[in-house]
Amino acid sequence: IIVTLLPINDERPIMNITLISGRVYYQQTPPITFADVIVQHLDIFPIYYATVHIENAANMAAETLSISLPANFKVAYNVSTNLLTIVGVATAFQYSAFLSNVTYYNGADRLEMPLERSIVFSVCDQLPPSLATLTNDTVAALTGGSVLSSSLLSADVSILISSCPEFTRGSLTLPLVRVNHRPVITAPIAVFKSILEDIPDTQNLGQPVVDVFGPAISDVDVFDPKGIAISSASGSGVWQMSQNK
Repeated sequence: IIVTLLPINDERPIMNITLISGRVYYQQTPPITFADVIVQHLDIFPIYYATVHIENAANMAAETLSISLPANFKVAYNVSTNLLTIVGVATAFQYSAFLSNVTYYNGADRLEMPLERSIVFSVCDQLPPSLATLTNDTVAALTGGSVLSSSLLSADVSILISSCPEFTRGSLTLPLVRVNHRPVITAPIAVFKSILEDIPDTQNLGQPVVDVFGPAISDVDVFDPKGIAISSASGSGVWQMSQNK
């Protein structure tokens, strides 16, 4: 009697995710890596695909996740759902390295509240029966043999991703920090209108500063409050301010 022993994929992968120590995303800075990911698998089976999702992307399409992988792995980022998908057969150790190299970027002029992003990592080591023989070549066939665009996954791969029996998931929180940029004044030296001497203040209306500087002041932080300070002056006289100007 010959007894054939077949391996059974009965253990889900184990995933541990931590934020890289001190890692913070500052407004309008280049993409950063942010996660230290360890994927372990007690069984001999590989990991077939993974996803990374920004669950609370308040800046929506301005927020992106990206990764650079070998050509036999297919990567897609859906700007509508803020979902990064990686398709390809690799060991748990290799997926640990892949997911640790995912980068976050926010191209918005203003970081919307809350100033932290919840990011969920998922890996799957199982396939639906119809795709049980998935290999890197099969993945290439499903995706047309080229890296996917940053829009939507092909229909076949969408079915593949949505049909994982059980994802192993882990998450972290990435802090975001707004940066207050200095305004830029592009006007030439301003010349204010002359005002008369020795007449009541009620008749000396002066000239609102905004009339001179307003169109010439630009600030990438478009929602920040504006203010002005007189730091020095020449000649005699008194500087005055009216809040209704």
